[in-house]
Amino acid sequence: MDSEQDTPQLDGEALERIARDAQGQIAEQIGAVLGRGVEVCVESVATIAREKVAPEDEPIVDVSCWLQCGDSGQEVHLLADAPDALRIAALQMGEPVEGAGGPLDAERCTAFKAAARCLVDAIATGLSSADLGTLEARDAREIPEPASDPTWLCGSNFLALRVSLEIESCPKAEVRLLFSSSDAEESVEESAPGKLAFLSDKETPAEQIEEIGAALGLETATFGIAEVDPTSLAESDLEALIVPFEVDGRSGLELVESLRRRGVTTPLIVASEAPTRRMVEAALAAGAASFAMRPYDADELRARLDSLPDETAPASEPE
Repeated sequence: MDSEQDTPQLDGEALERIARDAQGQIAEQIGAVLGRGVEVCVESVATIAREKVAPEDEPIVDVSCWLQCGDSGQEVHLLADAPDALRIAALQMGEPVEGAGGPLDAERCTAFKAAARCLVDAIATGLSSADLGTLEARDAREIPEPASDPTWLCGSNFLALRVSLEIESCPKAEVRLLFSSSDAEESVEESAPGKLAFLSDKETPAEQIEEIGAALGLETATFGIAEVDPTSLAESDLEALIVPFEVDGRSGLELVESLRRRGVTTPLIVASEAPTRRMVEAALAAGAASFAMRPYDADELRARLDSLPDETAPASEPE
């Protein structure tokens, strides 16, 4: 049985129909959350390239979502510019909306997510009714410099739903819902070469790594930091090696730099419990192909693996 033919595919026409049918429901639910009258209008549905998603380094809020359809899934992002998100968060928190500002901290991101979930849940209902999968909102966070940050958005093309919000006594706001474009995606079965390796440490038990491998449909291997052999690694068919930013008190970046200097082109993904922009920049400069969160999450790792380039060039020897 051909699963691709049996599984309905989300396209722009279907997404626009679902969104327009849900406009009234979205307006009513957001209005109830914010305590003000709201009008919702579907502005457009279009396929856009990654570089068009956030072409400037102006802060945005990203509500990460997950779309599950049959055996496959994908990250979905609901985005809003910082000023719009701050005003919506202020309303939800019962604060004055005039001149709403301050940092997009965890509390304000959570307040914005409360309103954003109204849109996500309404679209989820339409998707489910059309047998196009289940959609759920997960975490909300600020992306301070989205154009420069290569880690927060995986993929090259996206189906983008643009929705405007006319909130009583507020400037017009806009949110965007991004789905990976099916034209640019390969299935996990096609793209996975079969094995994912982890640099092991005391904080990640072997059972957890096995569970992640099973969820991804990949074999897993673990190495201690002293067991990594650049020659064997260079000849392996690993999809990637996951390297903690710190491994039992030692620097994972030193290993990344060493492997790159010795010609290893295996994709290296650095991971940390609390990554900062400086940490991400340092990892990429050392030769990492991507950056992931810890504790490890199978859905996030799948997205990171799907977005890896075909080949990672080794770092050049310092002069």
